[in-house]
Amino acid sequence: MFDSKHAEQWISYAIYQILKGGSADCYSDWAYHQILPRVAQNLSGQEVTKLLRTCTPEAWDEFWAKRFKILQKKQAEVDGRIPIRYCAIDSTSINSYSSAEQIEYGHAKQDEGLPQLNLATVLDQLTGRIVYAFAYNGSINDRGSYSYIYERMKQAGFPMDQIMLISDRGYPSNSMLNKLINDNMAFLTGCPIAAGSNEEKWIFEQGRELERRTQAWDRIHRVYSHTVTESWQKSNKTTAKVYSHLFYDPERAQAVRSNLNSLVVQVFDELSHGRKVDQRLFQEARPYLKEVADPKGSQHQTPKKIWVIDQTAVNRTADLAGWLNIKSNVVEDSSVAIDLYRLRGLIEQGFDQLKNQLPGRRLRVTEASHLGKLLVYLIGCDLRLQIRHNLMLQQEREPNWKMELPGNSINKLLMSMDRYTVRRNRSCEYWLVDLLPKRVRDWLTCLFRVDVPAKRFRS
Repeated sequence: MFDSKHAEQWISYAIYQILKGGSADCYSDWAYHQILPRVAQNLSGQEVTKLLRTCTPEAWDEFWAKRFKILQKKQAEVDGRIPIRYCAIDSTSINSYSSAEQIEYGHAKQDEGLPQLNLATVLDQLTGRIVYAFAYNGSINDRGSYSYIYERMKQAGFPMDQIMLISDRGYPSNSMLNKLINDNMAFLTGCPIAAGSNEEKWIFEQGRELERRTQAWDRIHRVYSHTVTESWQKSNKTTAKVYSHLFYDPERAQAVRSNLNSLVVQVFDELSHGRKVDQRLFQEARPYLKEVADPKGSQHQTPKKIWVIDQTAVNRTADLAGWLNIKSNVVEDSSVAIDLYRLRGLIEQGFDQLKNQLPGRRLRVTEASHLGKLLVYLIGCDLRLQIRHNLMLQQEREPNWKMELPGNSINKLLMSMDRYTVRRNRSCEYWLVDLLPKRVRDWLTCLFRVDVPAKRFRS
């Protein structure tokens, strides 16, 4: 996407963010002690800002689309074919005081009360790579962004007929699923169990019998499953099959019911005694509480309001505890459906890397360079995800090989490797690499997928 000079600068600045996470003004002080290309050695803070501004919306889309094609080609070289990509999609909010149009007040997932933009990320569950991302207005919720993500990827040149998007319960709606079906787009999504829906009726009428069916028990995922094939009408009057998978997790059901009872009783007790209630706890318990007129109040005065437990709402949540509904127009096997759905956990790891291990929790940047800054963070995030993904693959291939991250931390891994340096005496024309123990050589080849450096080399 960028010429060779700017590409070297992009990569070097991304490495700086991965290792140090400092401001652009401190980059040159860090770069002085590193072996970097000359074009990336002496960048000032102002030059870094100019570099980030070269990432326009058009360059952003083209970068991800070209990168996806390269990943497809590499995978085809491994197994001789281009398989359908199972891509998990999720979003997070990033706080910022930038003047960018997308910075708005919205439903903050963290740090409430601060302006934000939303960042949606699409992650390839086969390779653990980030294949697409885009920023959008902070006031737009997940459901409103799903079809737009699909259209953006399609417009950017992604082969959407080779991709199946996997999303959680915050994204789907009937209109959105209808659109995907009419566009022949493969999907797998968690769906909320709406009041009065066919799923709710089945659970209330037949759900308790599911535990008595031994063939319904999935030993691997430790859930009971039941699948119904639905017929959805397309705009051309033809029909499409949609598989609705219902899962019941008895362990989760017990935990949810126990936590629900504790929460409601605790908040109700605090309200009944006129004590101040933590706002977060009150918001969680609010759907299960209601205000009614005090029956002991005087008939000649304005009725006093008191809080009571809404037992109907409590019972409904308790009855639905442990149930999950997953719908797909492609995956008929319930075991495969929940397996793919649970792989979404990898994208949560990515957000954790972005916000807690990289300086991506708050975006301190001007409007013109906010896309560039996000791209740098996502490149760093992608590398960290690859380290975790490669470790998982290595453990699957060789269960008896004792490879692990120091302290189960990528930061500690990078610091452990940082102690090994490259030296050169004034009288010598060669650079000499420190002796690397077997553990470090294994990290390089297995976690980073790079060759062990030569013991000496010319600059």
